[in-house]
Amino acid sequence: MAKKPGIETALVKPATAAVDKFSEGFRGYLAGLGLPVDGVLVAPDERGKVLANAPDLVDLIEPQHRAEAMYVSKFIAACGAGLFDAALNFIWDEVTVRLRDRVARFDLAYFYDTAVPAPERQDYQTEEDLRSLSDAALIKGALKCGMLTDIGYKHLDYIREMRNWASAAHPNHASLTGFQLVAWFETCLKEVILREPEGEVLEVGRLLRNLREQTIDPSDIPAIAASLGRLPTGLAAALLRSVVGLYCDPRQDVRVRDNIKLVAPRLWNVSPEPARGEIGLKHSNYAANADVDRKKFAHEFLDLVGGLAYLPDSDLALEIQARITQLEGAHDAWDNFHNEPPIARQLRKYVPENGKIPSQVNDEYVRVVVRCRVGRTSGISRNAAPIYDELIDLFDEPQLRAFVNTLAAPELVTRLTDAGCFSRFQSIVARLQPKAVGQPMQRVLAHIAAAPSAQLPVLWKDSRFQRLIAAL
Repeated sequence: MAKKPGIETALVKPATAAVDKFSEGFRGYLAGLGLPVDGVLVAPDERGKVLANAPDLVDLIEPQHRAEAMYVSKFIAACGAGLFDAALNFIWDEVTVRLRDRVARFDLAYFYDTAVPAPERQDYQTEEDLRSLSDAALIKGALKCGMLTDIGYKHLDYIREMRNWASAAHPNHASLTGFQLVAWFETCLKEVILREPEGEVLEVGRLLRNLREQTIDPSDIPAIAASLGRLPTGLAAALLRSVVGLYCDPRQDVRVRDNIKLVAPRLWNVSPEPARGEIGLKHSNYAANADVDRKKFAHEFLDLVGGLAYLPDSDLALEIQARITQLEGAHDAWDNFHNEPPIARQLRKYVPENGKIPSQVNDEYVRVVVRCRVGRTSGISRNAAPIYDELIDLFDEPQLRAFVNTLAAPELVTRLTDAGCFSRFQSIVARLQPKAVGQPMQRVLAHIAAAPSAQLPVLWKDSRFQRLIAAL
């Protein structure tokens, strides 16, 4: 098989000879000026290693792109001159120039939503702003957006570190070898200079463009859902951040938000837990910065995807407190059977599947849910009862402890003299008994379950019961 035509490697030996001649003459020039000579230029044999390998590596670059690779030229020129520290700086410049260009051509907003922390995100809008982004943030953002592989990122991050400590970017006296530079040059070529977005990354780009520019129909969703299901975890997380950024932009068109409403639940389902938590933090950051519009849209998005439980504990506590206050007010008011269900459904949205409740509202939450499930002497809201049962089924150890303490709440205990309320309370005890892990809690719940209707309202005052509680 004929060898693919490449760069003429016969140029290497004459170039190396010319380098030797240049070095001797330049050393004499420096000496004539009374300047240091030793350690300024790398030895010719080390330079020869780069010049011998450079043709094969440059040959990998397509001719139409080769003519634009200014920093590659400077890299090879610096290597030939014996200035390896400057050469490393030049090849790194080529990497950052190519990455910035690729980010700008692919999807700038998507990159910023992924690479820039929420507090600084508003400062990054245009292509020019990429220059303000640190090199570390640039390559980390490219990794998150799928523009770099994991191993490619690790190699580039190491080269970035070496560029900072062993190149002309900072004063140093580090010694670099020809083979080191050749290896780093090859890495930069294969991971950035020659690499274009492909596969799932292109699917992400197409989806973002369609969300912005097209009108998505419900009939399009099955195909989009299938595409989302194929995304790697990291890309799904990056896409979620960008979609939320689009949705929360107060300047956004209604059409774009309508598109996102169709896609968001499917995207949420394939996104990893940490990414979901980040969206809850966005809501908190918007609130802290008094960004009222974005806070409203972030809350709306979380409600849309069933993610209100991912709010940070401080925000979640406030939301749960507001709902239980509203629920208890409806429970005590007229027509409670009709008014409780919608509030109970809202409360359920804020309770995560692990049942964890912020500690500052845990006791009050349990008291109100149990009180509403026990009901009034006139009965219980039938449409709300299944929601209360679902919440009670999520009780864990902190909620069990709070449940025991409800026997000290007068507004609940006074109802236990009613046969219906007593029966419903004991049915809650029966649901909770299998959840008790430790023997002390098992004994407490067993004692409550065995209490007759006449004793249960005053059980809290019983000395034996108090000793059982003390053992918890």
